[in-house]
Amino acid sequence: MADRSKKKEKHRLKREKKRLAARKNNSFSPLSLLRRGEGELECLISKNWEKEGIAAIYVLGTAAGRNVLAGFLVDAWCVGLKDSWGEQNVSRLDFNDLIERVSATMPMKRIDADEAAELVKSAVYFPGKNGFALPAGWTKWAAIFGPIDFNHDIDLSRFTKNGKLLYVGSESFLRRRLKGSTVEQFLGRPDVTFLMGADPEMGRALSDDEDEDDSQDFAFDGEEDDDDGDPVDEEEIDEVVKEITPQFSPLLISAAEEMMTTVNDELHRRHVLPHPRLYEAIGYLASMSTTAAALKALNAASLDREQTEAGLNYLMMVNKETDRAGLWKAIYQVLELTEGRTGGEGESGMLQLPVA
Repeated sequence: MADRSKKKEKHRLKREKKRLAARKNNSFSPLSLLRRGEGELECLISKNWEKEGIAAIYVLGTAAGRNVLAGFLVDAWCVGLKDSWGEQNVSRLDFNDLIERVSATMPMKRIDADEAAELVKSAVYFPGKNGFALPAGWTKWAAIFGPIDFNHDIDLSRFTKNGKLLYVGSESFLRRRLKGSTVEQFLGRPDVTFLMGADPEMGRALSDDEDEDDSQDFAFDGEEDDDDGDPVDEEEIDEVVKEITPQFSPLLISAAEEMMTTVNDELHRRHVLPHPRLYEAIGYLASMSTTAAALKALNAASLDREQTEAGLNYLMMVNKETDRAGLWKAIYQVLELTEGRTGGEGESGMLQLPVA
């Protein structure tokens, strides 16, 4: 009888211990548990990030039966950790739905949690070397990886482009995030090349290894363009560009900044990271939007779908774009975020541009 009583007491104590442990876990948020190294992580990263220079990382952390979602945008060629965000107590269904939506425009692949943590760690260290501030609140969401020493064993072997910084983005972003230098000083550095959309005032700095003969001409649907029309008179076009640039630059910059604000707001609202080339796409669309606004001011006909597509393809040709299929995917994402139309088509069959 005494042995039986001891066994009952032992089981009771064991059950009580489990209840106390469960109560203790429930008193902490899943993120706080992950910060202590408790829990499991599932990580995905944009498949072509090393080629494109931008890594979108999604992490689902699970602790005490609850989930945390964290996202990181890493610019490996210049800015380092460009953005971070997250949400606690998300469901597995919501996470799967998010990855499915993201994968529609940006192929994703699974990555080991340690490798993802090391990449974020390097992205946190990299900006300080190059004069950039880190995004607000990054420490909260980086905690999903558990204890990380951000001061030692930093691997920057996959950062920079051909030994130089290659900035792709807007001037307004530089003004927000640069520290210790002006935009002009940063862009004037010998170790910096840049691509700031289609802004004619800023232009494009080509890297030394880019070759004009490498460009490919794709039609809108990604198939080869069989149009053998008249050759383009590049000298005549250059003269026209020089003539209209002073007049349209302010409008173009305004259109790009307004589009950028709308897109960033929507990205955060929907918890979606941008396509790696989204900010370039904004530059191209701002150029076409400015053209459409100019035609409207002159009471001329609006740009139809074919003209818009041709104009965007022409800008890509001028900029020696070699991955037009990828850029078109980014353009679709901008149009979806700004107009709410997947694929970027309106009821009339026109490619709908945000109004400048």
